[in-house]
Amino acid sequence: MSDQKGEPNKPRFQTFISCVAATQHANPDWRRGQTVFNVLCEEDPEYAEEIRGTKKDCFYFDDRIPMVFEALQQRWDS
Repeated sequence: MSDQKGEPNKPRFQTFISCVAATQHANPDWRRGQTVFNVLCEEDPEYAEEIRGTKKDCFYFDDRIPMVFEALQQRWDS
């Protein structure tokens, strides 16, 4: 089994989390929600646009990250 990025046996959500961590490390001045949303724009631009400006938009609100993570895990790995 491969995820959409071609990593064998690694669920897409876990690949996303790894990418978020690497991006945060490379951009320490970014808020965590900003990092999550920016990576989401690259990984799933359709979903990023769907949640932009809604209560799931975590760009400015780090406390929304768990809700976004739950939705992504269901969307990608179910």
